[in-house]
Amino acid sequence: MPMEQGHDWSDVSFQQLVGYALASAVILWLAHTEQQWVYVIDSTNLAFHEAGHLIYGVLGHRMALYGGTLGQLTFPLIAAWVFYRQRKTASLGFAMLWLGENFSTSPATWLMPGRRFCRWRAQRLTMPSFVRRLFG
Repeated sequence: MPMEQGHDWSDVSFQQLVGYALASAVILWLAHTEQQWVYVIDSTNLAFHEAGHLIYGVLGHRMALYGGTLGQLTFPLIAAWVFYRQRKTASLGFAMLWLGENFSTSPATWLMPGRRFCRWRAQRLTMPSFVRRLFG
């Protein structure tokens, strides 16, 4: 939907402002707890991260390697761009909050679910000892 000249930004209601403030506070708090995992957002980011490997992988091996991080950042940026074009103020704010949350934790946190799965898998399968040490 193209932007029309003179199209105003949507107003932000009090409820939207309170919702944004509460969501920001909860995300900030959860991102800095010991686990550093904001379940809904980080699980979504993980799915987009993995999809990024496949999507950007068509551009070559190196892009497949970096595709995870690129995918994780691409989708919130696309959402922000769409809401910017539609002049949806509150929606743009949430998209930017989603994008910013990607930078609130270390890359090691992004790898945590995969590492836990590999450790769990290594404990249940007969594997060489060096593999068990790697994920143990």
